[in-house]
Amino acid sequence: MLRQLGMRTSTTVVSVMLLSTSACSHQLYSPPARLVPLESARTVPAGTTNVTARTSMSAAVFDPALGVVSGGIKHGLTDHLELDGDVSYAHLFQSDEHEVDPNVAAARVGLKGSTSGHNLAWMAGVGGGLAPAAGAFVATDIGAIVSYQNCYAVPFLAGQAFMSLPAGAREVTFSNGDRSKPVLTAGYGLGTGLEMPLTPARCRSGENVPRLQVGVSVNVFSRTKDDDATRVKDGVTTNTDTTYGAIGLGVGLSFPL
Repeated sequence: MLRQLGMRTSTTVVSVMLLSTSACSHQLYSPPARLVPLESARTVPAGTTNVTARTSMSAAVFDPALGVVSGGIKHGLTDHLELDGDVSYAHLFQSDEHEVDPNVAAARVGLKGSTSGHNLAWMAGVGGGLAPAAGAFVATDIGAIVSYQNCYAVPFLAGQAFMSLPAGAREVTFSNGDRSKPVLTAGYGLGTGLEMPLTPARCRSGENVPRLQVGVSVNVFSRTKDDDATRVKDGVTTNTDTTYGAIGLGVGLSFPL
């Protein structure tokens, strides 16, 4: 369960249940299983395996920081198709005491395919996660990546769309009277950054080399209905906003076994 305070702009895509507090009201979202998408269009060579480690940290004017760490494995099925798996953990660094557990765990498996020059790729996956405060979720995603491959600094631009469905969701009542329960959520994201081979000479010879990634992403989540996100004040019940915007920075490392 993650909470957004004040404005509706915050952090990287993350977690199982995002809690937004637009105009001091709270609501829950069910986001994607892939928490830190950060890579170029290149796939790992056939029969080889890479280990990945990634982290991201949010920053927003009125919102607390949100940290995410993830680890995973990429295995080349062919020179242009890989099998991906990763697990993630997210934590909201709250500025004050709150009744909602700020921790989230998620996992995902997927496929990624690239063109012959590794400058264009597609990706798709399915996964899920758990937030102690509001329950579990399952999600699916599809996306594409464009990059310019070289052995020094590879720029990339990625886009992703997702659908996320709560499983066994629980309604949460907050201390200010807000009530919210996660519902089916749709969303999309855009990301850009650089992927840098750490050994350019070996890269030029065609080897599978360690790579460092840095980037920034913007993501938008939309609840598919708003009747479960309500606010009660002075005996009057009103619906809250149903869209959440997120921005964040991330760093990743991929290295062959």
